[in-house]
Amino acid sequence: MIKKIFLFFFVVGIALLILNIFGFFMSLRNADIYTETEVLFKDDIIFSHKEVKGGIIRKAHESDREYVFRVNRAVNKGVAHYWKDEGIRKYNLRVPIWENYLLYFNYFNKKYEYSNYKKAIERGAGLCSQQAIIVTGILNDNGINAQIIGLDGHIVLTAEVENNIWHIVDPDYGIIMPYDISEIEKNPEIVRLYYQDIENQYRGDNGISADEIIKIYGKEGNYICQNGVVGYKGMKAYDEYLSYIYIWVIPFVIIIVSCICTRLFNTLKNKL
Repeated sequence: MIKKIFLFFFVVGIALLILNIFGFFMSLRNADIYTETEVLFKDDIIFSHKEVKGGIIRKAHESDREYVFRVNRAVNKGVAHYWKDEGIRKYNLRVPIWENYLLYFNYFNKKYEYSNYKKAIERGAGLCSQQAIIVTGILNDNGINAQIIGLDGHIVLTAEVENNIWHIVDPDYGIIMPYDISEIEKNPEIVRLYYQDIENQYRGDNGISADEIIKIYGKEGNYICQNGVVGYKGMKAYDEYLSYIYIWVIPFVIIIVSCICTRLFNTLKNKL
């Protein structure tokens, strides 16, 4: 009986290892996202995963400002605004078991927003907060200060395009405004120019008007996201990072321990 228990754990370890190897060759992005009719915007996603990865590589002698604009466009055209329950499995809005079995069971049947921007880009679907996480992560990794800003009903970010010059970046709408959040809060009406045509961008009737955007940018409810409020940094990001290490460590530990225990059991059995 004891030997069978050790064998069971050995098989579990091998199965988890095979699952990880299988997932290593799988992509989080479903090609159907390019033709999905329930995305928020017209031509919402036209860049492939490969094109987005190429589009965020910083060029030699490229200024911070130029890079911010280019990254914003790459993410805007490479990640669809889509978060519907109907696509939870089809577009891997829930972490599939072959991708990370720890996240799969921890967030079972729940949609998951990645802290790792590379994983989020690979999936190619998310809300405004996911796109803000992606752009913030890319800019920070390339030496550009960027912080996520939570509005009352929308998530954007602010990026330092030059020394002490900050712009509001909205990758969900593909918009960059040459103002910092304090200027906009004093006069939200200044955003109208940048969002005036948004109603023509929506695929269906689920969008909001420029007037509603102006209200969202009003001071009430705005905050700079600290310690990973929307998942970019902090404990959630750290746990996500560790989970991708543990999914490999756990099966090896199970296999090694079961082998050692089996050998010890056989040794003791022979001596008795």
